[in-house]
Amino acid sequence: MAKTVSVVHKQRINTAANWAASNPVLLQGQIGVVSDTTPVKFKIGDGETTWNNLKYAGDAFVSLGTATSVANMPIDKSHLSINVSANEALSYASTPAEGFHQVIFLRNRTTVYVDITIPNSNGWVSYVRNNYLSMQTMSDAELHIFYQGGIFYTILSTYRMS
Repeated sequence: MAKTVSVVHKQRINTAANWAASNPVLLQGQIGVVSDTTPVKFKIGDGETTWNNLKYAGDAFVSLGTATSVANMPIDKSHLSINVSANEALSYASTPAEGFHQVIFLRNRTTVYVDITIPNSNGWVSYVRNNYLSMQTMSDAELHIFYQGGIFYTILSTYRMS
């Protein structure tokens, strides 16, 4: 005969300052909640990594960054938002890890067309027509960049006029 046991599962909760100061190692699968952030942030332990070296849950899936240019873009964010204002060539500051995928949201809020050039060289395969994206005024675009087998793949998934 099955027995029912009522339990309350309480997570570890503390302020950001207290978490940083105590820097504990959470057990594998244990959740630590930061009580003084909006929205609420939390980390999930792996049994080895100290609090200060764990990523917040969600950061491993989506990390939004901003950049001021499509030249020398960072590789440490899964999503980038960039307001473009001048013609530029897309490039990265360093070579990403195998399997890298980044989504780039581009916005042109200027009164002129802006051309974003996709490299047409060894190591790049572009699925963007003519290897450049000509963004009209008040337009948005979404590019997906993949790095696999030593090759960058560029795909334009969305283009819309505002």
